[in-house]
Amino acid sequence: LLTDKGWEPYDQAGDTLNFKQNAVLVAATIAAAPGQGGKTVITYGSHLLSADIPLPPNTIGAQYSDGVPAQLFFDIDAEYDVVAKFYRERLAKAGWKATTDNYVKIDWKSFLIFRNPEKDLMEMELSTFEGKTRAHVRFQTAEYVAAMEAAAKEALTRKNAKKNDSPAKPKLAIKLPA
Repeated sequence: LLTDKGWEPYDQAGDTLNFKQNAVLVAATIAAAPGQGGKTVITYGSHLLSADIPLPPNTIGAQYSDGVPAQLFFDIDAEYDVVAKFYRERLAKAGWKATTDNYVKIDWKSFLIFRNPEKDLMEMELSTFEGKTRAHVRFQTAEYVAAMEAAAKEALTRKNAKKNDSPAKPKLAIKLPA
């Protein structure tokens, strides 16, 4: 019934199925009612997520973390290009654009970064683990990105000031033998 109304499966934990629409998560738990002669109990709960991070279909072990930054982890039996295509198409519908045409590769990981008109940032990190694509998608607000950039700039300024304030090393002239 939920999928018929536009809700997308978002992950599963035991008897609980999660569904997402925009940034709202609904958890539906279906289980045998203890001590009720085999009757079924269904419970629902919902909450607002801090970020609307899409999840491709057919993922394995999806986990959403509502921290700062909000993050989504999952494995999928698909190539990097399939995952990237999903995010490029899905995020474009919400006004997001990739900052590069191709992945940025650092060591064993590949990255794509997306920005929206509000200057929020969504970073998709892909790697291979046990023959599957492992994805880590992070959402950062424009304010968070600005604060991180300001902190990095301040740290660099302090480092340079410390370097410039260090006393000059003494010089000693040594006469070498002929």
